[in-house]
Amino acid sequence: MNRQDRLNDCTEWLNRRKGEKDLLERQLKEKKQLLVDEQINVNVSIKARWVLTEVIRITQENVKEYIESLVTMAIRSVLIDRPYRFLVEFRTEGNRSNCHLLVQEADYEPYVPKDDQGGGIIDVCSFALRVVVWSLGRPRTMSVLYLDEPVKQVGETNSEEMARTRDMIGKVGKECGLQLIINTHDNEFRADKVFRCVHDGVKSVITSGGSSAVERGPSRSKIGGSNPSLRSRKKLGQKKRKRLV
Repeated sequence: MNRQDRLNDCTEWLNRRKGEKDLLERQLKEKKQLLVDEQINVNVSIKARWVLTEVIRITQENVKEYIESLVTMAIRSVLIDRPYRFLVEFRTEGNRSNCHLLVQEADYEPYVPKDDQGGGIIDVCSFALRVVVWSLGRPRTMSVLYLDEPVKQVGETNSEEMARTRDMIGKVGKECGLQLIINTHDNEFRADKVFRCVHDGVKSVITSGGSSAVERGPSRSKIGGSNPSLRSRKKLGQKKRKRLV
């Protein structure tokens, strides 16, 4: 091989290496641009997550304040001599935000409403929460709530708690424009319309009445109207609780 051939081989080898170098430089440039784009996406994701977190936090605060104020008002309108507060707590558990509903009396330790002895307060909370959930719905469902023995444990028939419960439910139904349909054994119940159901051992017989109390007897009545009143069978219980320091 003469000198010219060796020169040609060297030139060809050099050109191949130069081509490889150019290819690697282009790939490096593309990778750097991808890295810049990914960093931009990461920054956007961080900002989006922060915005979402703030929206969730603000929404939770607004919902918390709304629910606490309305349910607390319902409880205090019935139990006026006991300083109850309804509490909504959002806790992050296992990468999920869970909502805990609690009741607190004065400065005692908050507790779950179902732990209340007698169960009266959970009936009041349950009714108030159903109205709150209905009011928060978008779009709202029909302005009708069906309640089955909704406050059967609030107090004795002629107790002051029951009288205040009747007033509270009537005012809520009227102010919210709700039609309440209630299934109850309560013979003291008053409503705009009364349907009395009596089982004679073979079949059920339903009779319709006007805006009056349900006639006494072992029957079950379905009552409609926006101004209902209720009677229950148990007194409100009071449980010993730890006072918060």
